[in-house]
Amino acid sequence: MPALTLTPDLLPEELADHVMDLLAGLGDTPDAIAARLAAAGITGTLSDASCCPIAAWLRRVEPGLDLAAVLGDVIYLRTGTGVETTVTTPDAVNEFTALFDTGRYPSLIASVLPGTAADPGTTGTEARP
Repeated sequence: MPALTLTPDLLPEELADHVMDLLAGLGDTPDAIAARLAAAGITGTLSDASCCPIAAWLRRVEPGLDLAAVLGDVIYLRTGTGVETTVTTPDAVNEFTALFDTGRYPSLIASVLPGTAADPGTTGTEARP
């Protein structure tokens, strides 16, 4: 799906519909979503609404987004042109986010070391040589 043309006259409803279409294509289950994000090289920070993998992925696939914050049942969106809206988080995305925050997908956890992704099977917070 192509990115939106983000202009100041973009309606919040248009942005919401576009993002819902993007999220629907992400996967039907938390594991499918995790696999898609991993294949795209997306990582995120545990328990951080604007730095979780879903928020990072949304900003990558829709570069006009200035902010994406996954807040449980809703996702807050703001474009660089000032358009703001929220969308209801699809069930599979909501489940993925909850599981990610418990550490279920360690390969998607961004490393605390700059420019280094966490190794599979780690939390990304281990001491490294």
